Amino acid sequence: MEINRLTTPNIKVRRLGYFVLLTKILNEYRALPEVSLIREFEGTSLNYMDFFRNYPYKSKGETSIKPTQKHDGSKRYIRTAEELGLVAKIANEYHITKLGDITATLPMENNPFMLSPSQQCFFLKLLLKKDRDTLIPIVEGIRRKIDLTNRLEFFKKYITKKGGSLKWKKNPKKYYRDHIESPRLGWLRDLKILTYDGINKKFLVFFSEEFFKRDPDLRDRYYKEFCKAKEFKKVEEFDNLLPNEKKEILQRYLQECYELFKLPGIWRLSAIQFFEYSTCVMLCRDNILATFSSLEKALTELFDYDLFPFKLRKVFTGEDIGFIVKIQ
Repeated sequence: MEINRLTTPNIKVRRLGYFVLLTKILNEYRALPEVSLIREFEGTSLNYMDFFRNYPYKSKGETSIKPTQKHDGSKRYIRTAEELGLVAKIANEYHITKLGDITATLPMENNPFMLSPSQQCFFLKLLLKKDRDTLIPIVEGIRRKIDLTNRLEFFKKYITKKGGSLKWKKNPKKYYRDHIESPRLGWLRDLKILTYDGINKKFLVFFSEEFFKRDPDLRDRYYKEFCKAKEFKKVEEFDNLLPNEKKEILQRYLQECYELFKLPGIWRLSAIQFFEYSTCVMLCRDNILATFSSLEKALTELFDYDLFPFKLRKVFTGEDIGFIVKIQ
């Protein structure tokens, strides 16, 4: 049984906003040696120090990323970004990935640590895909108001039940607190799921194994439940729009994504970037609830060589699903 769990985060990796800053650097440079990326990341973090200080959901004693002799904080963020699939190390350089480009370009607030609704939608989905077997027992432990010692035991039992194993030789309670809980509690605060009153109950639906049985790839039901949890008002379902309305919206988002993610050569766009970006932004900016299935169906049905010359060409490689090309 596959365990969906991140292993690189620790107490230093508590702010999702730093992943935005990190990917923005690589979105500009495309690739950097580790030494250069660390230098750029720490310099950028210094420029945003006041935003970090003014962020109201920091943990007590939490410090920002800044230049240090060992660069522990920046290295941890880079390793976790790699594990999340936002950056990739090839030879001695870090490269931006398709998901990293999305992270860098989603609509954002003035303070990068205060995530916009589109960023919340994207990051929650990413963390559920990559780290749900850590997040589910943490959220359940908080919901049940279990103390730290028993939360540790609850977590160990959950991981063992999933077929995983834990090897903590020294002070397991401290390791659990610093390496397991602290970063995730910070992320949950960034996502407005964890508040001073506890877990926002509207989001509990995401933190159960049953949810993933119904939507294992988080491409359809996820967006409907996110819309409910955020209590968006006056939302229209993409499926219910008229054909001309669908066409107009698709053309607008195809052009927007092309400007953000265009590939060299002919008019071509990564399908996964289009779907991931458009579903989050369409819902959070334009109040239109779309899913991967609804967008794929519309692309297929509306295709016309003269009136709508955009064609989805499926090629399944890893998490990618192909390209959207413009027939010219």
